[in-house]
Amino acid sequence: MSTRHLFAVVRKEIQHIFRDRGTFILVLITPTLVLLLMTYALAVDIVHVPIALLDYDQSALSKKFVQQITAGDDLDLYAAVNSMDQVEDLLTRGKIKAAVIIDPEFSADLLSLQGFNLQVIIDGTEPETGGFAVDHIGWRAEAFANDILASQLQAAGIPLESLQPIDLRIRAWYNPSLKPQVDLLPGLLSIVLGFPAFSVALTLAREHEHHTLEQLLATPITRIELLLGKSDRLASEYGFHWTVTGIADTAKGSVYHPAGVDLARALTSAAEGRSLSRLEPGGCDWDAPTMIQRAEADAMVEVTYTDITTGRPATDHVRAALARGLDVATTNKGPVALAGRELVELAAGHGKRFLFEGTVMAGTPLLNLVRESLAGSKIHEIRGILNGTTNYILTAMEGGMDYAEALARAQELGYAEAVPDADVHGWDALAKVTILANMVLGADLKPVDSPCTGITNITPEHIAAARADGMRYKLIGRVWRDGEAVRASVGPTLVERQHPLPSHLQQLDPQGIGDGGLAGAREAGEE
Repeated sequence: MSTRHLFAVVRKEIQHIFRDRGTFILVLITPTLVLLLMTYALAVDIVHVPIALLDYDQSALSKKFVQQITAGDDLDLYAAVNSMDQVEDLLTRGKIKAAVIIDPEFSADLLSLQGFNLQVIIDGTEPETGGFAVDHIGWRAEAFANDILASQLQAAGIPLESLQPIDLRIRAWYNPSLKPQVDLLPGLLSIVLGFPAFSVALTLAREHEHHTLEQLLATPITRIELLLGKSDRLASEYGFHWTVTGIADTAKGSVYHPAGVDLARALTSAAEGRSLSRLEPGGCDWDAPTMIQRAEADAMVEVTYTDITTGRPATDHVRAALARGLDVATTNKGPVALAGRELVELAAGHGKRFLFEGTVMAGTPLLNLVRESLAGSKIHEIRGILNGTTNYILTAMEGGMDYAEALARAQELGYAEAVPDADVHGWDALAKVTILANMVLGADLKPVDSPCTGITNITPEHIAAARADGMRYKLIGRVWRDGEAVRASVGPTLVERQHPLPSHLQQLDPQGIGDGGLAGAREAGEE
């Protein structure tokens, strides 16, 4: 997956978070609660550790020692046992966490001033508890021994410096090194690995419910990838079966096969920088006009670059395809802005369709809405934000960037082209208002007939002054009826900060219904 694909997927998933707040809350809150619970569970104070005592000495001194080590709240005497078998049984069943074994010579060794041996067995499956028990038993044994031996030494006239240290040797069942990682790591791994898997599964399930699930490479970036990702659904729900027989691209080469091009291989080749002309089977050196004339097909999709001055070569491609009897769909604004009415009539004359919904507001069905749902209404005015790149730049400038910084950021994110003139000078929006004027309001305008001003002269000072007045700048495209004439314009316009237009909306004024709006996708960086 390329970086471009990755960023598109990330953006799509971020948008999905805000579409499905329930999933967002569940995925965010659940791990947080578990983290808090684990924090407290792993950090609780250790008290009342159950221990067992096996006293082989059974002397008054050993019994006094037992009383001393169990005097506080940290160690609780669970049982006094008579054999090692009982110690093992209690440890195995988890009834005790440690056992103290008093040697038969405990009192004799202690009184002989030679020191003594004390055996402590702990359950190593809980290293923190076991270590706690060892430490406390050791401290109390040392304190007890010091008291007894000090009195004996004083009575015998022997200096205290001759007191022998306690030799405390630890034996731990399982995990003898008492490393917490040995016990905690498996559980933590299951949690750390489990929650991402749970989150991914939940997200996939919810996206399936919302019909937004796409295959790995079927992201909203390219039309072919989108069709590949949704081909099964289009076939099952709408009976739409499609095959691409030919592709012609001036940069990536050409491929044609009457039975259908292997799109997965074609996409891989294009992504890896290999020419489609070398693809087998079907690689060829046909240019676009040759492909239009020779390919066996029912329709042509035209997505070449936009030239709103001449409309070429896209207009030539559309004319040739319609004349050959192919349906045509395009997102290219040039042919529609310059020759839209002519091409619609040409298509009708051949019993074909010329479709161009994607030329204005991309996938938002503005033209279909007007042509079909509002067919009985007369549109008086349409105005709104028609260019996402300038919308992002102006929003970024409101956040503190100047124009150059905002443009550079838009280019870095892929919102603006390396040469952004069509966007920032308003030419892209101009082509769109020309399409709306001609195809919706029935005018016969050319792009040069309408005034157009871009955003390149807007400064941070303009942005600050507008904010102080509760306003903001947006590049607004407008089409309206002026008596019997139809006018169009593009330019930076001050709108109220809470006005719906900043939400990337087309405002319609249809007769008989009143003012209405159609909102498209918000641009990155919008409030």
